[in-house]
Amino acid sequence: MNMKFIASYLTALLLLATTTSIAGEFDSPTTKPLTPQESSFLSAVEAGDLANLEGFLKSGGVPADLVHWELSKLLPIAEGEAHLKAISENSPASPLGAAAISLLAKRFEDAGEWWEAVPLLARLPKIITDEKEIAEALSRLLGALDKAGDEAGATRVAITLWTEYAHLPQSAEADIYLARKTGDPFKPVPGEKIFMRGKKLLEKGSRAEAVELFTKLRPRLLNGTKFLPELDMGLGKALYLLRRYDEALEPLGRAAKRAVDAKIEWQARFYRARSLFGLDRGDEGAADLVKLADKHKRAGQAPMWLYQAYKVFLGRKMYDESSRAKKKLMSRYPNSYEAVDVRWDEGWRLYRNGDFLKAGKLLTDSVADIREGWQRSRALYWGARALSEGGEGERSRLVYELLLSEVPLGYYARLARADLKGEDAFDYLDARTFKETTVVANREKFDAALAVEEFSAPAQYLRLGYPEAAIYELDRIGRRGPASGWLRYWAEDFHGAVEDASCAWYDWPGGDGGGVGEDCQLSFNPAFPASVMSAARDAGVHQHLLLAIARTESHFDQDAYSLWEARGLMQFIPATAKRIADELGLTNFSQDELFKPRTALLLGGRYLRNLLDKFDGNLVSAIASYNGGEAAVTKWRKARPGIDEAVFIELIPYRETRRYVKKVFTALDAYGRMDPEGLLK
Repeated sequence: MNMKFIASYLTALLLLATTTSIAGEFDSPTTKPLTPQESSFLSAVEAGDLANLEGFLKSGGVPADLVHWELSKLLPIAEGEAHLKAISENSPASPLGAAAISLLAKRFEDAGEWWEAVPLLARLPKIITDEKEIAEALSRLLGALDKAGDEAGATRVAITLWTEYAHLPQSAEADIYLARKTGDPFKPVPGEKIFMRGKKLLEKGSRAEAVELFTKLRPRLLNGTKFLPELDMGLGKALYLLRRYDEALEPLGRAAKRAVDAKIEWQARFYRARSLFGLDRGDEGAADLVKLADKHKRAGQAPMWLYQAYKVFLGRKMYDESSRAKKKLMSRYPNSYEAVDVRWDEGWRLYRNGDFLKAGKLLTDSVADIREGWQRSRALYWGARALSEGGEGERSRLVYELLLSEVPLGYYARLARADLKGEDAFDYLDARTFKETTVVANREKFDAALAVEEFSAPAQYLRLGYPEAAIYELDRIGRRGPASGWLRYWAEDFHGAVEDASCAWYDWPGGDGGGVGEDCQLSFNPAFPASVMSAARDAGVHQHLLLAIARTESHFDQDAYSLWEARGLMQFIPATAKRIADELGLTNFSQDELFKPRTALLLGGRYLRNLLDKFDGNLVSAIASYNGGEAAVTKWRKARPGIDEAVFIELIPYRETRRYVKKVFTALDAYGRMDPEGLLK
């Protein structure tokens, strides 16, 4: 075995070994060994004590796959491979199985023994769950099959990589391979597979690429092709998302006319109506939505179609048409979210016109049959406030107390509590104040989770310093709840911790004495403590603001995509990311770096600081701008100078931005209750 191979093998082993160590978000080791055997194992690993490690294969006390893994790093190559094979053949599959198989395959790849590498590489996509790692494994398999001369096998893998992972860099390798074989990557790929590639591009925000692919594919398909209406719908939707409304009308019209699947028809007609809105032809679009709702009365989206038509007609002062759309909505779907919003609109209009007592009654009555949710909280809060401003202090207090008994924490609860105490709900520190201490979760719940018998295996992996293995075991067990959530948090799976919680932004339960319930401590966990601390220090912003924005944008999912091309933890769109990266002097910045939490938080911190400076420290304006854009918020502020902040938020024209601001303030409230150095007072 030559020295070049040995060096390559050891480098790969080192790289894979580092994936099982703590990534560095916590200042100190998260756990300590529980038993003498665990202590002895860790000591043997640190000392490189072969004899002691080999003894664990007989005595037990620690997972055998960890022993094999550590031995494979210490022994000569051939002997080490025997331990990797033992891991790869483990049943049930070991959390280290993929890493072991990858290393075994690497030996054959570096030696040019492609046929021996192929069966090992073919196993990897079946046992890996991370899509980026799957794409990398498929890329290696494609290379091995190509060099082994298996053209049919290589083509099959290339098609899979090209279609199902179109949004990842490895897809380009498949594109090159297919083009090299045929001169055209489309030629060997079935039309339906090409369409799948376009759907994946659209799903992951690559709208322009999706348009190009759909446009190129369509002329190659026969008129009777089964998925042609769905292709037209995808093309029209991509054009709509690119704001190329005029171009979107034709394919959406074709899709709506020819679709056999009702859902394709619904989507096509909906996006066609939205495109008409974008072309200032709202009367046509709203009329189409009413027709759609009349045709598909049982469709789950029908209330939304009627509500949008009602609002558009109203905005265009087409009062008769607006009234008819509203009447259909209220009579057909009286308890729908949209019907609740209609009643809210009426109560809000009365409040804004100063008819407080009528507004208070209408708002509180409007949610009498709605038992939970943010709409109920909103109506109760503004109903109570209207009654108070109308001089009905006692009735107002009762409604405030009802709200707080149902939803003790969150945005509307904060407003209600401040009103009752005569305080300002928007009293906060200057968010440009850096908090000197790291924001990290209390270990008490974690220590309790380590002792839960059901999670003994992942807990042991975590105690021994293998967080990735712990996450693998938690995924295998598949049980969600606080115990698994706390294990995920300390394994640095912050998004997984949020997913394990059962706590919504609008109605999260309280704990004892006005604290935060356990589920909500997970849902609003202080993720990425070291990276948040570093980014906040560099930007000069409060850590809670970074956390609240990241929690709202992505639920701490560092791999998040959106249809609008927003990427990563902080959901930057490419143009904004490039501008902020240039400000920071980040040379050779690429959009893929947005999937790295440290980079995403660094850019997010700077952007938030820019917004805070632009609006002279006004937190509401900065938060609204992060979602709705600086120009829009500047326009709204100029239109309503000096207005009450709670009223300003309700008057934000963009529904998404209205809710976004409330979500971020809910998160800030949560972090402030768990950390005494909160941003909100």
